[in-house]
Amino acid sequence: MPTAITRALGSIRLAGWSLKWKLIVAAVAVVLGIAGAGSFFVVTGLSAAFQAREDFRVLEEELSDKGFADFTNANLYGSLAEHFEAAEHSAARAKSRLWFIGLLTWVPVVGERIEESRIQLDIAHVLARAGSGLAGAYRDAFTLQNSGDQSPNTQASLAISEQVTQALEQAAPVLDQVKRDLEKARQLRGRLGPESLDSRYASLLDRYLPQLQTFTYISRDRPSVIGRVFQLNLELSEVSDLVADPLEVLVGTSGVNDTFSKIIEDSRELSLELQLLERETREKFFGSEETRRDILETIRLMERGSRLLEQSTIGAQGLLGLARAMEDHGLFSKDFGSAARTSLEQAGSGLAFAQAEATALRSLLDLQSDGGREPQTALGFGAAVNLTPRSLDQIDQVLERASASTRFLKGFLGFQGPRSYLLLAQNQQEIRASGGFIGSVILVKLDQGELIDLVFQDSTTVDFLPPAYPNNPPPPQPIYWYLWMERLLFRDANWSPDFPTSAALVADIYRLGQGVQLDGVITGSKKLLVDMVELIGDIRVPDLPEPLTRETTQAYTDGALPYECSERHASTRGKRCFDEDAFFSIKDRLTSPVSTQERISVIDYLRTELGKRNIMAHIFDSNEGALLWDLGWNGAIPPVDHDYLSVVDSSLPGHTTEDVFRTWNYQVSLRVDRPLESRFWVRYDHQGEVRDDKVCRQSEPGSSNCYWNYFRIYFPAVADNIVAPPVPLNQGAEKLIWGYPDPDSLSLGLSTDVGPAPLTEIGGFIAVAPDSVMTVPLSYQLPWKTVRALGGNNYEYRLLLQKQPGIDTDLIEVALELPPASEVINASPAPIAQNGNWLSFKFELDADTQVVVSFRTPDGN
Repeated sequence: MPTAITRALGSIRLAGWSLKWKLIVAAVAVVLGIAGAGSFFVVTGLSAAFQAREDFRVLEEELSDKGFADFTNANLYGSLAEHFEAAEHSAARAKSRLWFIGLLTWVPVVGERIEESRIQLDIAHVLARAGSGLAGAYRDAFTLQNSGDQSPNTQASLAISEQVTQALEQAAPVLDQVKRDLEKARQLRGRLGPESLDSRYASLLDRYLPQLQTFTYISRDRPSVIGRVFQLNLELSEVSDLVADPLEVLVGTSGVNDTFSKIIEDSRELSLELQLLERETREKFFGSEETRRDILETIRLMERGSRLLEQSTIGAQGLLGLARAMEDHGLFSKDFGSAARTSLEQAGSGLAFAQAEATALRSLLDLQSDGGREPQTALGFGAAVNLTPRSLDQIDQVLERASASTRFLKGFLGFQGPRSYLLLAQNQQEIRASGGFIGSVILVKLDQGELIDLVFQDSTTVDFLPPAYPNNPPPPQPIYWYLWMERLLFRDANWSPDFPTSAALVADIYRLGQGVQLDGVITGSKKLLVDMVELIGDIRVPDLPEPLTRETTQAYTDGALPYECSERHASTRGKRCFDEDAFFSIKDRLTSPVSTQERISVIDYLRTELGKRNIMAHIFDSNEGALLWDLGWNGAIPPVDHDYLSVVDSSLPGHTTEDVFRTWNYQVSLRVDRPLESRFWVRYDHQGEVRDDKVCRQSEPGSSNCYWNYFRIYFPAVADNIVAPPVPLNQGAEKLIWGYPDPDSLSLGLSTDVGPAPLTEIGGFIAVAPDSVMTVPLSYQLPWKTVRALGGNNYEYRLLLQKQPGIDTDLIEVALELPPASEVINASPAPIAQNGNWLSFKFELDADTQVVVSFRTPDGN
C-alpha cells in the first residue's frame, strides 16, 4: 500500500517538490476533503434539526388555540397529520446527516451531551411518526363529518358512530405501529435524566405521551368509545348555548328535546363502555405500569366527564320544559305554573349533580398536578371529556350560568314567594333616558308561576295626592328649571340613563304613592305593543269590529284615531284607553295555549329588543337579578377602563322625536406617549315641515313643532381640558318666560356617578326648529393610557358606544388617527376607509357597539 501511494504521489507533477512535501500536500488534501464532507453533513444536519424544532413549535401552536369543538374536525387532523409528517421528515433527515457524531460519544465532557442530543432526535422522530399515524387515522375516521346528513335526530347519527368505529378498526395496523413507536419513545425517555441539554422533545413527550398512548390504546382496543364520543359532539353542537340564556329555553323545539334525550342516553352508554374498558385495562398486560396508570387515569376522567355531560343535559332538559309548558298551557296560567315548577326542580337537581361532578373532576386533576404530573387533556374527545383545568373553568362558567338562569326563573316566576313587578309603558316618541315618557304602568303579580293580579294605571294617578306631593323627592336640576317642577313626579322618574338607578327611584315613588313594595321594574313601549299585534295577530279590542292591524294599532296609540273611554278604563285619554284594551287582549292571547311559531316569534323578538336596550328589566334582589347584569339586560351603564360615549335625550315636555334624527361624529387622535385629542359633535336634523309661525315655544308640543330637548353627553371621567361652547337658552323656554334670563343652559358635571360608572356629563337645553340642523360641539383630552399597551410595539384602543333605549336610528361616524407610520393589526367593526393614518367607521347604532383597533408602531412611540 505505501508503495502504491508513493507511486501515485510520484505521478503528481510538482516540479521541484520533494517526496516529503508531496506527502504533506496529499495529507492536507485528504483532511480538507474529509472536513469538507463532514462540514456538509454537519450544516445540513443542523439545518434539519432546527427545522424539526420549528415543525414541533408549529404543532404546539396549532394545538394550543383549539377548543373542544375543533377536535372532531377532519380538517384539523388533516393539518396535524401534515405537520407531524413534516416533523418526522426533518427529524429523520437530521438523524441521517448527523449519524457520525455518535462516533464521538467517547470524548470526555462533550460525549455525554452528544448522546443526549442523539436520544432527543430519536424521540422527536418516533414521536412525530406516532403522531402522524394517529392523526391520519383520526382524519380518515372523521372525514365523514363533512358529508351527508348528520342530523342527530335521525338514524344517520347512529350510522356515523358506527362508521367512525369501523374506520378505526380498519386502521388497526397503523395503530399497532403507533403503539410500538410510543413505547419506544417512552423507553428512550427513560435513558434521559430529568435534566438534559435540550429538554424540548423530552418535555413534549412528558406532556403528550400519556394522551397519545391512551387514545391509541382506546382507538385500537375499543374504537366504539371514539365513535360514541364523536356522535355526542355532533349532538352537543346543536344545543351548546341553550343553558346560558333564560329566553333560549322558551324557544327550544321538540327536536332539541329529542336531542337532549339522545345525549342523556348516549352519555349513560358511554359510561358503561368506559367502565368495561377500565376493567379490561386492569387485567391487560402492559410493558410499563406507568402506561397502565396513565390510561386508567384518563379513562376515569372520561367516566366523570360522561356523568358530567349526562347531568348537565338533564338540567338543560328541565329548563326546556318551560317551552312546552308555555305552548301547552299559555304563559303564567295555573297549569303553566305547575309544569314550570316540575321543570325547574329537574333543572336544579341535574345542574347540582353536574356541579358536583365538575368538583370531583377538578379534584382528580389537582391530584395529578400535586404529583408533579401534567394533567390529562382528552385530545380528540370533545366537550364531554376535554378535561383540563382551563376547560373545567369553562365548564364551571357554563354550569354557573345555567344555574343562574334556573335561580332567576325560580325567583322571577314566584317560586321563592310572591313577586310584584312594575311594567313601564313608555312612549318612545317623547324620548326619555330609559326609552320614553312613562304614560301608563302595569302592576304584575306572580306566584308559583301563575299571574294572580294585573293592575293598569295612568302614570298621572300614581303620585300621592297634591298639593305639592310632599313625599316625593326633589327633581334633578334640569327638570326643576325646564319643566318647572318643584317635586319629582312618578312619570318623570326615569331620568337616569343607568336603568338600575332609575328603577330604584321609580319603585320608591310608586311605594310612596301606592303603598306597594316592588321586586323589580321592566320597561316596555308603544312600539312593543304595535310589534306584538303584528307578531301574533288576531288581536281584538272592545268596540272595534275587526282585528287590529299594525297600521290601525299605530294610529290609535298615537291618538290619530279617536277611541272612546269608559268606566272600566284607568285613564280618560282615548289613546291610553286603547293601549289598556290592546294590552289586555295581548295578555289573554299569551296566557292561553300558543302555537310553536307564535312562541318562537315572540321570544326571538323579546331577545332582540333586550339586546337593543328597548326592553330592560331590573330585579332588586341581587342573587336573582345577577343574571340580568351579566347579560346586559338590566340597562346598567358598565364601568369601563377605556373610551366611552353615549348621548341621552329627554324631550321636555312631550315634543316628539318622529322627525328628528341624530348623528354622532367622533374624532380622536391616538397617541402612546401623550394625551389623546378627542373631538365630538352631536347633530340634530329636524326634517319636519316649517310652520308659518317659526318661533319655538316650549309650551306648544306637537309633531310639527320645534323639538325641545335636554341633551346629555357622557364620556370618561378622566377626560381633561374640556371645551364646550355656550348653549343659549331659546327665547321660548319656560324658564325665560318665568323671569330667569339665563343666557346659557350648559352644565358640566365632573365624575358624575351614573350607576357604577363614574363619567363626565355635559348637558344643555336646546330647541331645534323644523327643517333645520343644530350641532353641539365638544372637545377634550384623554390620558395616553387610554390606549392599552399589549407588549412590544403593539397597542389596542377600545371605544364603547352605548345606545339610548328607544332610539334605533342614530348614525355613528368615528374617525381614528393612528400614531405616525403605524400599522393596523386588526379593526372591528371593519372600517369603511383608511386615508393615511386615519381610519373611518360608519354605522347605525342599533345596539351597544365596541370599536376596537389594534395597531403596531414603528418604534413604540
